[in-house]
Amino acid sequence: MLHEVKDGIDAIDPSSGWILQAVVNVENVSEQSLVAQALEEMKSLRSDLAQNLGVELEVVDRMLLDTRTRVPGQP
Repeated sequence: MLHEVKDGIDAIDPSSGWILQAVVNVENVSEQSLVAQALEEMKSLRSDLAQNLGVELEVVDRMLLDTRTRVPGQP
């Protein structure tokens, strides 16, 4: 295991996994060239992480990352 929880504290996620959130902010989403550039940056990051670190990124529902909403099935 690469990361250990110290002092007897239980990990929130028993898989000891990590969440990496990668974001590219686009100033004007109506400019297609800027959106295309942002998409290419994200694709490049995905490729670099896969090739160099063996990390596979996936797109998740944005609501899963929103702390203001609840995960289905949780209070």
